[in-house]
Amino acid sequence: MAYLYYPPVCWMTPESAEINAGENTTLTMNIYGGTVDRTEFESGDGGTLSVTTPDGSSPYETTVTGINGGIATVTGRTYIGSTNVCTDTSTITVTGSSIRDPWFQVVDGNIHSAGSVVSPIPSTCTGSCIPTLITGASGLVSYSQTLSVGEGGINETGEEWQAETFYRGKQTGYAYFNRVL
Repeated sequence: MAYLYYPPVCWMTPESAEINAGENTTLTMNIYGGTVDRTEFESGDGGTLSVTTPDGSSPYETTVTGINGGIATVTGRTYIGSTNVCTDTSTITVTGSSIRDPWFQVVDGNIHSAGSVVSPIPSTCTGSCIPTLITGASGLVSYSQTLSVGEGGINETGEEWQAETFYRGKQTGYAYFNRVL
């Protein structure tokens, strides 16, 4: 007597999804007609979303997290032993961006600039994040062009010590070095 072997049938749900940057969604590999050992998920586009690799056991799910706007394909592969018995994909559209503008802080000090001081503190700086340009002891910000701190303040203590200055520093071009030497 001969036995016929039919590999399991699989399909990923949802077939497509739209998420915002910073949000998650769950993808499930549905399997019918057989017992499998594991399912692996991957996406070749790490700039758009990240894929959390599951432990490989049932339920065969993965979590994808949006990183940056774009469209990415997540591929799920189901294995019996080392043999890939079925593959399916899901298309994920990510809107927005979780990449924020860089910003900086100074601890217990002053800031002096012969130009602008720009540190775009985001409104998402809450909780253990201190939304000020200078943390700890109060400090002074001096600048000659502009000061911009985004959604934050200057000092953690609430004092907004700032000074616009016209000092441009010592000019050290060719004429300066020629005269000194």
